[in-house]
Amino acid sequence: MYTSFGVRNFRCFRRLDIPDLKRVTLVTGLNNVGKTALLEAFFLHCGAYNPSLTLKLKGFRLGVNAFPIKIGVSDEPFWSEFFTDLDTSKPIILEAEDSLTGRRLLVLEPTEKELMVSSTPDSFQLPSKEGEGLQTETNSSTSLEDVPISEGPTGPLSTLQGFMATLRLRYTGVGEEQSVFFYLDPKQGPKMEPAPPAPPFPASLLSPATITSQSYREDAERFSALERRKEHKKIVDTLRIVEPRLRRLSVVLDGGQPILHGDVGKRYLISLPNMGGGVVNFLRLLLHIASAPKGVVLVDEIASGMHFSLLSKIWEAIDKMSSAFGTQVIGTTHSLECVAAAHQAFQESSSYDFCVIRLNQEERKQKAVIYDQETLEAALTMSLDVR
Repeated sequence: MYTSFGVRNFRCFRRLDIPDLKRVTLVTGLNNVGKTALLEAFFLHCGAYNPSLTLKLKGFRLGVNAFPIKIGVSDEPFWSEFFTDLDTSKPIILEAEDSLTGRRLLVLEPTEKELMVSSTPDSFQLPSKEGEGLQTETNSSTSLEDVPISEGPTGPLSTLQGFMATLRLRYTGVGEEQSVFFYLDPKQGPKMEPAPPAPPFPASLLSPATITSQSYREDAERFSALERRKEHKKIVDTLRIVEPRLRRLSVVLDGGQPILHGDVGKRYLISLPNMGGGVVNFLRLLLHIASAPKGVVLVDEIASGMHFSLLSKIWEAIDKMSSAFGTQVIGTTHSLECVAAAHQAFQESSSYDFCVIRLNQEERKQKAVIYDQETLEAALTMSLDVR
C-alpha cells in the first residue's frame, strides 16, 4: 500500500508531493487539474520495471481499441506527450514509498540506443494480446500484465542496425538498480531490452467511460477465478446493494464470448451489459479489488452511475472489500455527495483508513491539499467545497 508519492515532469505536473496516503483515497479538484494524470503516474509506478505501460496509458486516454503509431526520422515518439510541456530534456521522476517494497524510484528518459531492428514498414498498429491482427486492446480497465511485448526476433526478418528512439526506465529499489529500454520495432512492434521482471504487486486502472466487449470478457474471467477459490459469494452479496433482486451470477456464452449474467428472479438470466451502468461499474470495481490482493486499484470517476441514495452503502462495501483483500483503492470524483458519503461510511467503520486529496492549481504548478478525518469533518460541517 502506498504511503507517500511524488511526481516530477509528468504530464501537467512539474512537481507534486503527496506525503500521506490511506487504504482508500479520493482525489478531487477542478477540471483539467490533473486527477486522471495522477492515476496514470501511480499506474506507471505500480509497473516498476515496465516502460511499455506508456502504450496502455495512451490507449486508455484515447478510449479506442487500436491506434496507429508512425515511425520515422521526423516523427516525434509517442511518449513525448507524457513529459510536461513535451520537454523531454527533463526526465520523468516518480518516487514513492509503499508498505510492501519500501521506497522505489522510477526515472523515465528518452535516449538513443544502437539496435538491430526490422527494416519495414514505417508504421504499424500494435498487436493484441491474443496475437490476432495488428491492434491493441485499450479498454476500460488496464492491468499491468496486458501489454504485448516481444523480447527479440521470432523468425527470419529483414533487419538493419541503427539508432532507434528509445525510452529508458531506470529503476531503483531497496538494494537493486536496473535499466530497461523500450522501443518500437517497425515490423515486430514494441520491444523491451532486457525483458522486465514481474511487477511487485497487482494493479489495475479503470474508467467507466470506455467499456468494450473485451471488458465484459475480462469481468467473466475474474469472476471465474474467484469462483474457483470459492470467493465469488462475497461479490454477489455485495452487489445486492445496487441490485437487491440479484440471486446469483453465472458466466454464459453470448455470441461465443463469456459474459456474466445475473438471476434477478425472471424466467431467464440477464446479461451484465443489460443490468445498467451502476451495476456494471460497481461489479467491475468489486472484481478488481478482489483480484488484486495486496495490490492497487485506480479508478477514474469512481461514483459514476451510482445513485446518491446508495453511496453510503457502496462506500461501506468498498471499505470492507478493500480491507478483506488488503487492496488499496485510489479514485477520482467531482461529486460532493460522494465525498460526504465516503466520510460517513469510514466514520462508522472500525478504522478510518480514508482521506481526500484535493488538487489545487497555483500559478504553473499543482498542490495537494490533504483532508484527514478531522479536517474533512470540519470542511463538510462548514459547507466548504472540497471537490
